[in-house]
Amino acid sequence: MTGMYNVGYEQHFILIMSGFFTYLGLLIAEFILGPSRIKQADFQYFQSNDFKKLSGTLSLVFAPFFLIALIDVLGSGNVNKYELNTAGVFNALTYYFLAFLFIYITSSQKCIRVKMVSFILLFLFFYLVSGERDFFIRAFLLILFFLYITNQVSNKVTIISFVSGFILAPLSQSLKGVLGYNSEQSVQLIGFDNLIVSLFSGEFMSQGRNFYWMLEFKDRMLDVYGNMLVNDILRFFKLYEHSSASLFGEKIVGRTGGSGVGFSLLGEMYFTFWYFGLLFLGLSIGVLLKWTAKVASDSSLNIYLYITVLFSCSYALRADFANLLAGVIKVGLLPVVILILCRSSIRFIQKS
Repeated sequence: MTGMYNVGYEQHFILIMSGFFTYLGLLIAEFILGPSRIKQADFQYFQSNDFKKLSGTLSLVFAPFFLIALIDVLGSGNVNKYELNTAGVFNALTYYFLAFLFIYITSSQKCIRVKMVSFILLFLFFYLVSGERDFFIRAFLLILFFLYITNQVSNKVTIISFVSGFILAPLSQSLKGVLGYNSEQSVQLIGFDNLIVSLFSGEFMSQGRNFYWMLEFKDRMLDVYGNMLVNDILRFFKLYEHSSASLFGEKIVGRTGGSGVGFSLLGEMYFTFWYFGLLFLGLSIGVLLKWTAKVASDSSLNIYLYITVLFSCSYALRADFANLLAGVIKVGLLPVVILILCRSSIRFIQKS
């Protein structure tokens, strides 16, 4: 059944209206909060602030977990990315290493290009070994945005970088794990025709395709999931075992191997609260992005938070609500909170 779906006028109408209500929520957020322009040249370096020392110390604390994750990948003998994610207990902690290392190297005006390039290359190597594009893309976006905010790169270069990344996205799929579990497979060169097709398929079409499948098998969806939004919230707090995305692949689509087919956040909100859920989703994402954009030019902490929230909201469209919560709170907000709490604790101890 995978790869095929049969939908009619009703399903097409629902999909179009779902997109409309989601964008309507985003527009309402824009109207309520007003336009937010990310300003350049307002960046505040931490310099001698406690944050620089703390982020450097925490980078050293989390560095062993990053190395263990690499060793685990190289020595695991697993054959695909899904198995690596299941087996790698240190993979999640790599996010914190990325966060603290970025904050450390951008915490003073002595930050040089060599450090930033090395930062990107480090996570490029991790991607080529593990197949996890997430870390490399985040590292690249963090540095690019930092250079933009601090007027070290022009608007033209920034736009060219984003367009180049978009065009090269299909190639990144074939390079997954090329130095690790996929080392015995040759990298497939992508022709021009296939490149055009790949740009508008794969990651970009999976959300809509999955939404179509959910509508086609809506009775089975309700039998399998019940209230999927509640289940995802419980899973975020480790109170529910099953992932909405994995259940979708196994019970609805019938795919039991590999990394699955993803999910559809829009479909999840539609099945839970109808169009009101989609309006609320668009409004919530809009408010979140507007708020983080307003503070993004203040410091490295806020740059990290903005890029992580932006990336998480984009990725979660083809995942589930638990992934959105994890990306925004665990990966984005928590490292910032850890730094702030550590600084407050140190200052409290010093005053005592």
